[in-house]
Amino acid sequence: MGTTKDSRQTNDTYDSADMTDAATNTVPNAPTDSAANAQTETVTASKPTSGNRIKVIFGAVAAVLVVVIVIAAGFAYWNKQHGLERSYSQLQSVTEKPAHSTKQGGVPTFPASAYNPKAPDVDLYVDFLCPNCADLDKQISPTLRKLQAAKQINLYIHPVTFLDAKSKHHYSIRSASAFAYVAAHEPGKALDFVTQLYDKGFQPNNDNKKDITDQQIVDQAIKAGVRRDVAEHSTDGTYKDFVEKASKYTVLRKELFVDIRGDHRFSTPTICINGTMWQYRRLHSLQDVTPTLIQSLGLEEDQVGDKTVMPSIGHHSKALPIQKKFL
Repeated sequence: MGTTKDSRQTNDTYDSADMTDAATNTVPNAPTDSAANAQTETVTASKPTSGNRIKVIFGAVAAVLVVVIVIAAGFAYWNKQHGLERSYSQLQSVTEKPAHSTKQGGVPTFPASAYNPKAPDVDLYVDFLCPNCADLDKQISPTLRKLQAAKQINLYIHPVTFLDAKSKHHYSIRSASAFAYVAAHEPGKALDFVTQLYDKGFQPNNDNKKDITDQQIVDQAIKAGVRRDVAEHSTDGTYKDFVEKASKYTVLRKELFVDIRGDHRFSTPTICINGTMWQYRRLHSLQDVTPTLIQSLGLEEDQVGDKTVMPSIGHHSKALPIQKKFL
């Protein structure tokens, strides 16, 4: 009974608005059916389904991929525009370089005393793993030796290592570094060592799959007449950083690019005369390289090795055009 009384006293406190609500069986401020439905829809919409969550996740992943692609494309473009400058700067920063090497990475095959400021500069770009380089050496090496001995040219070899990925245990880099060491310490034997590296029974290639050791490189240097102490230190890797940096710079130099089966890029062997690429690849036959080189320098064949005669193009002019009979 007490409980019922208390309830009445509480109900008696309702005002007229409360009574109206009670008479209509509604709770004060209670939403109508339409409002309730709207709230339900709002709540339902605010709770994403599993399908919507998957779409959101895929959208986020796609956005991230777009950003990554844009960044990669931007880096590739920047690298294409500035890669040459950066690689050149890295080459200049190398601390251990062969004596009198050029800023472009050329290694002289002659002592400093044999440099002739009036003679043409001849730059030969090779990879000691390259079979075409070996073929060219057989044709042209005897003449290059005579021209260099008579101070009719200043011959620089650029030992490129872009085929290193195809070699076993980095032979391309190891042989290039060994050559640079021999040329720096015994330049008079540099060309003889090159010929030994190209020896048919020694040079590794895709057919013989040879795995050349450092000791075998040393042995080839000794066969070339290199002093034993120089030969044994040639494989220490003294100029490894130099040849790697020089190679990275070289392969980006567009003035050295050639068309190889529709691909415009650097390739070996490449010959430059006074800084301009000599188009020996246009020749009918590799056997024509030697007489054509002599003619392009501005010499007659019987003048090769004659210290009293200098090539007519001198130190600054471009090579003479190749005669049509060789094309």
